[in-house]
Amino acid sequence: MLVGSGDENNGGGNALLFTSENLLDWRSHGFLVDYDFEKNPEVGHVWELPVLLPLRDEKMQVVCHILLFCACQIEGDVVETYGFLGKWDPEDRCFRKLQEKPLLLDLGRGTFTGGCGFVTPDGRSVVFTIAQGKRDGEETYRSGWAHNGGLPIELSLRNGRLHIQPVRELAFLQKKCLLSLENVSAAEAGRLLAAQGGNRLYLHLEATGEEAGIRTVYGAREKTVF
Repeated sequence: MLVGSGDENNGGGNALLFTSENLLDWRSHGFLVDYDFEKNPEVGHVWELPVLLPLRDEKMQVVCHILLFCACQIEGDVVETYGFLGKWDPEDRCFRKLQEKPLLLDLGRGTFTGGCGFVTPDGRSVVFTIAQGKRDGEETYRSGWAHNGGLPIELSLRNGRLHIQPVRELAFLQKKCLLSLENVSAAEAGRLLAAQGGNRLYLHLEATGEEAGIRTVYGAREKTVF
C-alpha cells in the first residue's frame, strides 16, 4: 500500500510504502523514492494518491514502472499530476527512478488530478483521473456539484517514451463514422468538421505542428481544447 505524504528528509512530497499479510497489521518500509526536491520544486511539499503501475512495450513485455502522484502544496502554482519512470524491485521493496525530472501527465494546466490506476486482466495499465472544474467558487457552490470523472487512459512505453491513449474499450461505443479525412489542410478539416454535431463524439486527430486545437460550440458557449 502506498500513502501520500511529505518527506522530512528533503522537504518535498513522497509516498510511504506499507505491507501487510492480513490487511490488519501493517509494516512501514519508509519512503518509496529518493529525489532532489530543490531540483524538482514543481512536485510540491505533499503528494496525494500515489500509484505504482507497470509499463509494457509493443510486445506487451514489462520494461519499467511509473510512479504517479498528485503534487500538492505548491507555492504559487496549480495542482498537477506527475510521474517518475523507474524500476520496481519487489524483493528489496525499492523504486529506482530512471530520470531526474518527473513527467507531467497529459497537458497539465491543472485539468487532470487525483489519478488512480489498475492493471486489466490482459495486462494493460489503466488510469482514471479527476477532471477539475474551471468555474469559480460561487458558481460551483450554486450548481451543487464540482469536477467530473476523467476519461480512462492506457499507459505504455513506446520507443522509450511514455505513451498515453484513451482506453480501447471506447471503440465499442462508436455507432457510425461521420467523417474520415486524410492529408488535408487545417482550413479544409475545419470546414468539414464544422458541419458535424452531437453530444457524444469520438475524435481521432493526428496533426503536424507545435500544437493543434478543436473548437466546440454548445449554444452560445465556445471552447477550444488543445
